[in-house]
Amino acid sequence: MTGRHVAQGFVFMIAVAACGHRGESARSQSDSAFAAMQARGETVMGVDQYASAHVFEDLVDGGRIVLDVSNASDTAGIVAIRHHMHDIATAFRAGDFAGPFRVHAHVVPGTSVMAARRTSITYDATDRPHGAEVRIRTTDLTAVAAIHAFLAFQRTAHHAAGHGRLHLPLAAALLAGSVSLQAQETVVGASDPDALFHSSDPRLDANKQVVYHIVKNLLEAGHWELADRYLTERYIQHNPNAASGRAGVVKYFTEVRKVKPVPIPEKMMTKVVSVVAEGDLVVVAYVHELKNAKDSSQSYTTTWFDMWRFKDGKADEHWDPATRISATR
Repeated sequence: MTGRHVAQGFVFMIAVAACGHRGESARSQSDSAFAAMQARGETVMGVDQYASAHVFEDLVDGGRIVLDVSNASDTAGIVAIRHHMHDIATAFRAGDFAGPFRVHAHVVPGTSVMAARRTSITYDATDRPHGAEVRIRTTDLTAVAAIHAFLAFQRTAHHAAGHGRLHLPLAAALLAGSVSLQAQETVVGASDPDALFHSSDPRLDANKQVVYHIVKNLLEAGHWELADRYLTERYIQHNPNAASGRAGVVKYFTEVRKVKPVPIPEKMMTKVVSVVAEGDLVVVAYVHELKNAKDSSQSYTTTWFDMWRFKDGKADEHWDPATRISATR
């Protein structure tokens, strides 16, 4: 993204926090959805989700999934976890991701690529004192990206621990056996970002086009009168600085910031690296330019991402890597 568009995009995520509070109905629906997922998880895994803890960790050559009981005396839970983790290692090895589908009630990001590249990925289940873990390894960078997408989704969905955001250029260098931590390849946007927002699948194409217009029509051109075309009324927000709801976003830009619409550009101006659509999700990665903290005359590039879940043709839920803003900022 350009500096202006990154700023606008971030403000878009925190807008409701400045002009309203999270609606009770949206919170209730989100809580209910989480409870339903936890119930499905107990059915699939055979262990109480509220009495156990997941970790989904990105690693250079893949990652790991850890599941432990919360109470060390829960011997039945430990046995159930060990059976489950060995079972999913066997299933994933065969390209079978029906388990995650049953838990989340939809296709989980990354699993289609992980299934397609199953011969280049290994899954090793090992027991732990209070549960078990599955270690995922590959030397295929496309598979690494899919594994990280899978783990990132799981961290968010399960409210779980883990270490994410391992950049693929770093992973590539480490997999090759050498890396200079002082160097960085510049993040470069696609030469034709508009082309990234299309798919041969009609449903995925429609979802990509909605995201395209969120970025171009709302954030770039300020046409917030069109927001109801692209965002659901409840618009669930996972940015730690933001509340949920479409109305607050529109009010902030039109009444607080007094943004005036400009002609919608023919082509997107935002620097986009990639757009991935799978199931009801769309993930966009952007070029994000920042000032060097030690020398403000210098800048560097990194990557920002947004992930939206779609419902009835509109963006209904949003994730990004933002961290909480200090009140003194």
